Amino acid sequence: MLVVLLSCRRNILTDAAGGKWDLLLSNIGISAMHMQLLNNDKVVIFDRTDFGRSNISLPNGICRNDPNDVALKHDCTAHSVEYDVSANSIRPLMILTDTWCSSGAVHARRNFNPNWR
Repeated sequence: MLVVLLSCRRNILTDAAGGKWDLLLSNIGISAMHMQLLNNDKVVIFDRTDFGRSNISLPNGICRNDPNDVALKHDCTAHSVEYDVSANSIRPLMILTDTWCSSGAVHARRNFNPNWR
C-alpha cells in the first residue's frame, strides 16, 4: 500500500512541476559514483575500480595491469565513460587509479584538471 501511495505522490509532484524523466540509454555499462558535466556537452561518469569488472569493455583489447590492485590485477573493462549528450552515445574511458576522490578531476569551469591524480 505504501508503494502505491508513494507512486501516486511522485506522479502528482512531477506533473505539477511540468517535468518528466526520459530513459535515454538502458545501460551505460557502469554504475555512476561521480558524474560531471563538461563545457562541451559531454558528461564524464566515474565508477569504482575496486568492486570487480564493469559491463563495458575497453576498446581494442586494452587492459589495465596493476599488481597492487586487490580486486582485479588484470582488468579489461572500463570504470569510466564519456556520455555525449548530442549523439546520445557512450565511449569507454581507461582509468589507471582509484576514482574514489574523482570529484576533484574537473575545475569549476568544467574543464579537466591536468594535475588531478
